[in-house]
Amino acid sequence: MVVFLDESQDNRYFVLGAAVTSNAHLGHVVVTQTRKVLGSPGRLIPEFHESALNQVNPGAIDAFLNNMVYEYLRKRSRRVLRKDISIYLVYYRKTRAERASRSLPFARLLTVYTALFEALLEEINPAAGTTIYCDSFQGIARIMPELQKMGTQYGASVSRTMSSLPGIQLADMATGTGRRFLNQEVVDRYAALEPIVRLLKEVVLSAK
Repeated sequence: MVVFLDESQDNRYFVLGAAVTSNAHLGHVVVTQTRKVLGSPGRLIPEFHESALNQVNPGAIDAFLNNMVYEYLRKRSRRVLRKDISIYLVYYRKTRAERASRSLPFARLLTVYTALFEALLEEINPAAGTTIYCDSFQGIARIMPELQKMGTQYGASVSRTMSSLPGIQLADMATGTGRRFLNQEVVDRYAALEPIVRLLKEVVLSAK
């Protein structure tokens, strides 16, 4: 089992998403199929990132999500829902004070990550081995030791990787789509992703 993690945030929400798949090469498959659908313009897209494409080529996002959610069977000329991928999304509503900052406080960031790791427990199989890849976002270095500690506790290995990894692009597209849904932007795009979404949950801080 392979898990790809990515973040998406604005001044209202911090969203953390995971693309969980039994196929380590699924990201490459989806990227390749999307480029075929888009034709020549698709070959000009170096990487598929929701925030960038939403401004210049939203149709590429729609094509990517379609290929991520469905598998096309040539022999039967029909599409079927993919069974080898699940999406988990957790989100946190920023306080007024946090909205002015580019990043969450360390303790808050750790709380959100912990919530996602706990949600992933049912997907993590220590016996089979699970690898969790985190995008190398700003601030990953300070939280990585804690994530690796949690991974060890749950029987999974955790490492950081680059956003160019196709699997990370799966998580990127899902997380960005989830954030826009929370803000009531392009709601129909989330509806396209929803068939493979296993969790969309708010992280609520416990009262002291």
